Amino acid sequence: FELQGRMPVWVFSIGGLRVEQRIWMEPNANTTYVAWRLDAAAGVAQKLPELRVKLLVNTRDHHSASWPGAFTPQIEARGTELRVQHSNWFSFYLKARGGELVTDHSWYENFDLALERERGLSDRDAHLCVGEARLTLHPGEWVGVVGSLHEDASVYLGEALGRFTQYDEGQ
Repeated sequence: FELQGRMPVWVFSIGGLRVEQRIWMEPNANTTYVAWRLDAAAGVAQKLPELRVKLLVNTRDHHSASWPGAFTPQIEARGTELRVQHSNWFSFYLKARGGELVTDHSWYENFDLALERERGLSDRDAHLCVGEARLTLHPGEWVGVVGSLHEDASVYLGEALGRFTQYDEGQ
């Protein structure tokens, strides 16, 4: 793990392959990018590796807890996009670059919140899995997921990474 400016970067070694992961937000927008890139020097066998990522959401503030059934959004699939509609409140858009999104509607329970326990607050949480990203890793190419309150958020990860880097260097 390292920070490049304000961007967290992880490098994972998996079965002789190196995968880089980055997370960043679009400047001045409610949009988050999570991207992975297979090392360009990777000697990939006949089949390209696939990465599967569960897409977990909730509607709690940072000092509350979620529980199964507390959040029952409509989940719509549209090609490489998912729309999570919380009635009369907001829509959250998830988009894939370099793969597909498959819908789900299952709860992941009993997340341990140790710091909340120290503060005397509820120390268990649950998150709704609204889908799974199935991304095919190609050497040297960014693939990933975009989560946004903006329907028109860009899925072009390289361009979004460039905007963040330029913004970060100007700060």
